[in-house]
Amino acid sequence: FSSWDQHSKTTIASYSFGATPPEDFADEFGFPLDLIKVTEGLPLFSVDEAADVVKAAELEGVDKNEYISGKYKLGGDWLVNLPNTRKWFNERLESTFFPLLSYLFPEIISSPSVLRAHSVSLLKYNASHPRTDVHVDNGILAMTLAMTPKDNYLGG
Repeated sequence: FSSWDQHSKTTIASYSFGATPPEDFADEFGFPLDLIKVTEGLPLFSVDEAADVVKAAELEGVDKNEYISGKYKLGGDWLVNLPNTRKWFNERLESTFFPLLSYLFPEIISSPSVLRAHSVSLLKYNASHPRTDVHVDNGILAMTLAMTPKDNYLGG
């Protein structure tokens, strides 16, 4: 599993999804559900790489766009509108994220090649954009990537 081996110092913590079975693939996952996965240890990409991606997105105007999500105003944009940022993301999908998801969820992912990303956005949270509204994503899997070093914010 060469593309995941490069991150062998990254560990994965599993958290319970709770007693409610998922709508999709309930039989495949079984119980207890530990579907929430969080990386620990070595990050999937460096602080410098993340900063470069954020800078590229800002050059593409990501910090100038605002929209409403439920009761919260968000800063950010869809990656389809950020071609340089999207290029980085697509390369990382192939080299890192899809192989990792395939490794973590073999019950439903036979190979990284069967995965596709849609509804991908880069959001900026701050005092005026503190969070998204409570929601359910429209895919079987959802992934959140923190682009800011953990020491630069409080909470999750």
